[in-house]
Amino acid sequence: MNSKLFPSLLLTLFLLSLVSVVFSAEGDDYEPRQLTATSNENVLFYLEGIKIGFTAIKTDNMPSLEIRGKNNTPFKIVDFSVLSLSEALKQDGAVLAFLVQEFKINDTGLLKINNLIKNGTVGFQQLLNELQMSDFTVTTNGSKQAPDPNDFVKLRNAHVYNFMIEDNNKRQFPMQVYIEKIRDASELE
Repeated sequence: MNSKLFPSLLLTLFLLSLVSVVFSAEGDDYEPRQLTATSNENVLFYLEGIKIGFTAIKTDNMPSLEIRGKNNTPFKIVDFSVLSLSEALKQDGAVLAFLVQEFKINDTGLLKINNLIKNGTVGFQQLLNELQMSDFTVTTNGSKQAPDPNDFVKLRNAHVYNFMIEDNNKRQFPMQVYIEKIRDASELE
């Protein structure tokens, strides 16, 4: 895809999605919860080239990650969801309009991604590439009216990938990739 068209396409999709949303949320109940990172679990995220792993990572772009069991021990993903949030922000930081979508994986999707785990390792991007919309149940919520593009100065996007992992001891724990980016509205034209 042409990188110059992507910001305009993103803004257009955001505005069209807002127009089509018929639900409204109160306050900031939709705000994604960020997990605290630890490095003492049996399964961790590993960034390319870094030997220390973590259960949660926050970044502003799509990282190159592996989900790996310590010493290649087996694990499985027992739940996976994605929260995708877009907010149009006014000059003072107040939210003018928002769109939030939650994608909860179904059993077919779980089977697909668990079949990708080999020798206690799977690539994060590999998991995402395997999944299709039919592998999720989607819930959409947001503002009833699309904002006038002249009324907001920033666009905040957050994509939160939540995993529930079961290690080889049958113990379950959460893991998370939290990607957040705030852009000036002028960058979207």
